Amino acid sequence: SPDGRTVYVSNSGSNNVSVVDVEAHSAVGTIPVGEGPHGIALTPDGGRLFVSNRAGTTLSVIDPARSRTVQTVMIGVGPGHLTVTPDGERLLVNIRGTGGRP
Repeated sequence: SPDGRTVYVSNSGSNNVSVVDVEAHSAVGTIPVGEGPHGIALTPDGGRLFVSNRAGTTLSVIDPARSRTVQTVMIGVGPGHLTVTPDGERLLVNIRGTGGRP
């Protein structure tokens, strides 16, 4: 998180994201997502968390303030690593088998 107090961890075996309190060194919750969560990216303002669901074809959009998935987007087979641009305007996602095309 932008304030450094929260870390988000994808759990591919259980299809969720753990919400970890850094000070307490413990998970304080989980958020269900799609199949095989892999990459995670948070917007610079902390308003949205994106999770690529590598075993499926979707991207989960999470509202971190409410700890829940607010949207699931079909994006293609095997989404992997992802990043949000520094201005928070674009999300870049690596999709398996696209040959490097955007």
